[in-house]
Parts: sequence; structure tokens; C-alpha cells
Amino acid sequence: MKDQSNISRAFGLGEIQRSENDQESVRAKGVCIDSTHGTTGYDFLLTTVMVTDECWEGLPVAWCLSNHEDFTHMCLFVKLWRENCGQLSPHWVMSDTPSQFYNAWVAIMVGTPIRLICIWHVDRAWKQELQAQVKDSEMAEDIYKILRTVMQATTVPEFKTLLCKLEECLPSISTECSTYFEREWLRKKEMWAYCYHVGLRINTNMIVEAFHRAFKYSYLKGKCNKKVDNCLLNLLKFLRGKYFERLIKLTKGNCNYKMRVIQDGHNKSKGLREEMITKVDNCKWSVQSDDTQSVHTVTKETEVCRDPSCDLKCLECNICIHQYMCSCPDSPIQNTICKHVHLVETSQLKQPWQNCLVRLSPRTPWMINDQSM
Repeated sequence: MKDQSNISRAFGLGEIQRSENDQESVRAKGVCIDSTHGTTGYDFLLTTVMVTDECWEGLPVAWCLSNHEDFTHMCLFVKLWRENCGQLSPHWVMSDTPSQFYNAWVAIMVGTPIRLICIWHVDRAWKQELQAQVKDSEMAEDIYKILRTVMQATTVPEFKTLLCKLEECLPSISTECSTYFEREWLRKKEMWAYCYHVGLRINTNMIVEAFHRAFKYSYLKGKCNKKVDNCLLNLLKFLRGKYFERLIKLTKGNCNYKMRVIQDGHNKSKGLREEMITKVDNCKWSVQSDDTQSVHTVTKETEVCRDPSCDLKCLECNICIHQYMCSCPDSPIQNTICKHVHLVETSQLKQPWQNCLVRLSPRTPWMINDQSM
């Protein structure tokens, strides 16, 4: 590892953007950190730190251009951020599978936030290992399905049960994969398993990946940029446009992304049938999945949302994200209203009208008093 004087002579440039609203987002939620190549002709790494704003859309708060992304360089970056923005205490920190980002954050900032590994990177690592170790494609596909089933368990007891079954059967299928899983992922299960992400509203680093893609192809025009100053200029242009777009949304009160996700869930629920619902009690229902191989449990948490500022609602069902909880991954992980909740609520809204139609059946005698008209 280089000493401090050598690192100071190495190229490292941090761009810090300070905002009180950004700091509140960091404290209440968390930060996503990732790096990308190809933004300069010298192949410097562009490290981006992003938070989610009021609309749960990605918002960049800091950048670092450097020729290294090791622990020492990241410590210098986080230290510069702390000097400009003060001590920050996010609830979680999400990054790639390497640990230098998280370790640098813990070393410089106060507290120990929850460390999350981007699910997309975990999935990619599993596929690459299976491709390298398992020559039989069908066997590799079966192992991958087992791993994904374990990952997507939404409750801790279910996850532990599936994990025990995986540890029993995987050695007999592939010794190499079993050794790899135990060495690389078993001790990190809290970082990638869905059941430990419940309520955090995030499981991938896609907001950072989306920024890197938009920056390279929209601002750098998909060309090989050679100059560092051109990269910095386009970063500032992106930031100006992003904050202007955010100002419009806050002024108009229009959070498009989350509302689109909720509306998409409502539209998907129209393809489900009410016969798929089994009522357990007044506040719990079982909903059969589309493939009829699993059953999800929908629970009504509260009649009225306790958050007066909550505006993430389905306009057709007239419910918000806090009133129901479903055991499917969309509800606890993405913290949205999934299609199963929409289906249950739609069926509940129909019941009063169905009862009214029963009372107005032809067998019920009705008399009209002309004097009362």
C-alpha cells in the first residue's frame, strides 16, 4: 500500500455537492456507491455516490475521479466529503461486492451502517462462477434456480430453512460450487438475502448504473472522451439538469417514478382472477401466484395511513404503501403496492356493491308509495 505522500502525488479529484436536503436523505435512507470506466482517455475511475430523493429517484451528491479505487484512496475521498458536508449517518450503504467503499466509510464517518451488496452484482457473480465450474448447462441452470430461490425468501425463518436445504444438497451436485458459496457468500448472507432488506426499499445499485449509462451515452455522446475537464464540465451539466428537474417535481408535487410503479402494479392485478384469493381472516388473505406454484400472504396493517405526508397512493384503490404488506418480494423490498395487494383491495371494494345487488334481487318484494314520492 502506498504511503500518504505518494498517494497525495497520485491523481485524485473529488467533486462535492453540498445540500441540506441531500444530507437529510443520507441520514434517513442511505447511499449507493459504485465506479465506472471510460469517462476519460486516461481510464480514470469515476466513483459516484448517490442518494434517493423524495420521489425515490437517484440523485448524485459526490463524485471522485481517481486512478485507484483502493481503501486508502476511498478514505481520502470520504474524508474530503466529511470536511465539506460534515458527519453523515446513513441507515445503509450499498456497493459492489468489494468492500473498500464500505470500509472507507466506516473508517472516516461515524457509526456502522448496514452494508448491502447490490443484488445484480451477486447474480452476475453466481452466473460467472457456474459458467466456469459447471460444464453441464442444465445442472448449472438448476443450481442457479436454487440459489435464486434462497435469495428471494422474504422472511428470515423461510430463508434459514431454504439455506439449510441448500447446504445439504449442493455438495452432492457440485463440490466446487458448494465450496465457492461457503467461502464467498455464506458469511455475507445478511448483505444479499432479501429477508434482511425488508423495509430498506432497495436491493440493487441500478440508480448508479442508470446514471453511468445516461452520462456516457447522453452527455458524452457514447464517444471515447479524452479530456478530464470535458468530463467535469459534463458532470456539472448533468447536475444542473437533475436539480432543475427535481425543482420542477417538488413544485408541482409530481413524483412520477413511484407512482408509475404503483399504477403498473394495479394494471397487472387486472390480469389476476378473484378466485385466486382465499380469505384467512378479516385482515389476512392468501393469494395464489401466476404460476400456481406458490402462495403469497397479504396482510392489512392499518385502516388509515399514519403518515400525513404520505402521497404514494393508488388513486383507483385509494390505499397507500403503508396500509398493506405482502410476502412477495415487491412489497417488502421495493416498498410499493404489489399486484396482489391491488387484487385484494379491488375485491374488497366490490363486496359492498355485491351485497347491495343481493338485497335488490327480484325475489325481494319492493313497494313504491306514490304519496311519499
